[in-house]
Amino acid sequence: SISQTNTNATTKDDWPVQWMICSFSLWNLVSAINMNPYFLIKEENQYELKIRGQLTTGSAEDLRKRLTKCVKANMPVDPAVLASLDVEGELEACEAKLNRLSASIDEYEGEYTDTEGQRLQARLWHNYLRIQRIPVATEADEERQRNLLNETK
Repeated sequence: SISQTNTNATTKDDWPVQWMICSFSLWNLVSAINMNPYFLIKEENQYELKIRGQLTTGSAEDLRKRLTKCVKANMPVDPAVLASLDVEGELEACEAKLNRLSASIDEYEGEYTDTEGQRLQARLWHNYLRIQRIPVATEADEERQRNLLNETK
């Protein structure tokens, strides 16, 4: 796991470990910038907290604050939680969410710099990452995941 990795590597043989830590942190940062918790709905914040092994109860505002702290702390997702997700349930949830988001995007007439545009972008980014994290095991699920990712782009 990342937390067990020696972050004080100093030899030339340790540079791949350092790069992995850096690139992982950079990925978390880019994700956080594109997926502002204040633009997500309650269920989306609950999911993001769940996959980080955090408490998922409370008001929408409590969840946003909690997730913001996790993002600022660069808290990674918990691989054990991801592995325990119901693949079929996740694929169905993401597909339904993508359909709703697509309809909202089709109806949207503003600039993507306004609040509603930023909300749509954050929710779309959340859904993209959620689809990407689904622990698919079969070729059929893998194909379904790939199709959903392509539709999200």
